[in-house]
Amino acid sequence: MRAVVNKNRYKKVLLFFIMFVCMTLLLQKPIYADQDRSKDRSYVYTTDMEDVPIPDPYQFQRALTLMDRNGTKMANPIDMFVTEEEQIYVLDSDTGTIEIYDKELSPVKIIDKFFYEGQESPLKKPEGLFVTREGVIYIADTENNRIIASDQEGNISSVIKKPKNIVGSSIDQFLPVKLVVDSINRVSVIARNINMGFMQFDSNGSFMGYTGAPSVKLTAMDRIWRLFSSQAQRAQMSLFVPTEYNNLKIDEKGFLWGTISSISAKEAGKAATGDTSISPVKKINSTGKDVLKRNGILPPIGDFNFVHDPSGSPSKIIDVALGPGNVYSLLDSNDGKIFTYNGEGDLLYVFGRIGNCKGNFERPAAIDYLGNRLVVLDNALSQLVLFDLTDYGNKIMEATILYADGKYSLTYDKWKEVAESNTNFQHAFIGLGNAKMNEGKYREAMSYFEYSNDIGEYSEAKEMLRKEQARHVFPYVFIGLIGICLFFTIRSIVNKAKRYARGL
Repeated sequence: MRAVVNKNRYKKVLLFFIMFVCMTLLLQKPIYADQDRSKDRSYVYTTDMEDVPIPDPYQFQRALTLMDRNGTKMANPIDMFVTEEEQIYVLDSDTGTIEIYDKELSPVKIIDKFFYEGQESPLKKPEGLFVTREGVIYIADTENNRIIASDQEGNISSVIKKPKNIVGSSIDQFLPVKLVVDSINRVSVIARNINMGFMQFDSNGSFMGYTGAPSVKLTAMDRIWRLFSSQAQRAQMSLFVPTEYNNLKIDEKGFLWGTISSISAKEAGKAATGDTSISPVKKINSTGKDVLKRNGILPPIGDFNFVHDPSGSPSKIIDVALGPGNVYSLLDSNDGKIFTYNGEGDLLYVFGRIGNCKGNFERPAAIDYLGNRLVVLDNALSQLVLFDLTDYGNKIMEATILYADGKYSLTYDKWKEVAESNTNFQHAFIGLGNAKMNEGKYREAMSYFEYSNDIGEYSEAKEMLRKEQARHVFPYVFIGLIGICLFFTIRSIVNKAKRYARGL
């Protein structure tokens, strides 16, 4: 009998232990999922800087390992360029070669030799390239201290070297790293040891000056120091301004897009709360002014996990891809994430990660659009990684393009489909509100903006509604005032006539 009691007691203890272990695992699992949730899924942010899950906007299609003529993996793929014909140019910094692929990632050509004035002129640690509509290849030949323009056969037609008339910076070497060329063959360049913005050269290779210099905010102590400094000391202070731009793109309208990866957590915190002078991406116009729109519920700075997590760090943005419908995507090298925004600065979606699964990255280096698709260059894996839009992502892209084209009624229908697919996506309701706003249906727009908690757009719609109501009321008020004036005028005339009649 005692043995039976002891056996039952052991069973109860064992059952209690099993239940304790299960409860412990159940309690731990949500915490683990919460800590890692942003890495395993696509998401967007709410106005409270909380990330919420969304359906995947892109899906992995394929990855291509880059090989040279001998079947050896490309040593150090450092930059990539996609032409209007959707050909992909990949630059290998170690070997100084360029490999060209078509839109399906099939090899087209390899340029592994360059010639200048009849002599072979190999590249030395080049870091950037750009291809014009005419097929001219511009290369930032970094350790050769030059920029070259070459045809498709490797024949160099022109060379830009260190300008003699550089002002505002004392440099020993000219180290160009990234470059773009506009429609009239002006070359804009990021140089590693230049801290005054983008260098610009005319079509003849003559140095024109700088543009887009990052603004520097001086502290009160800096201002006091400058008051008592000599001219030479003030000039020397400019040397301590860090080089901020790390990549450069140009859009079809000639705006220069520069990315910045040297933003600290403190600076990112200021940017998150509305300081527009700090940003990992800038859109520079012809006068050197940043005209990037930042009208979204949160600024386009990448992740916001560092705001709630003291151990977190801001995104390290290393490249920007310019897509259709004013869409642009930022590439984060810290976590391998891709942040996509519309032309107003609204976050559309976040996806991608560092990892070992298909579609993950090890060390992303560059990103570009291939039509509506995205292609990422992975430096560590020597791969091109291609992503296709999902049905959900395609709806967002279509709605964004329609809005950019001014087709607001069609935009509304598309955003409605997106909202029905994902009620967590605040921007879908902002999109619905914007569509109604541009149709002049301000009251309906206000309801969508209120639902999405977009105070700025709600206030604007409310102001437009007031103006519209005032316009409708004004004619009646005007007619009433005229009627009152006529009434008193006629009465005055009648009274005068009566007095005149009595006087007779």
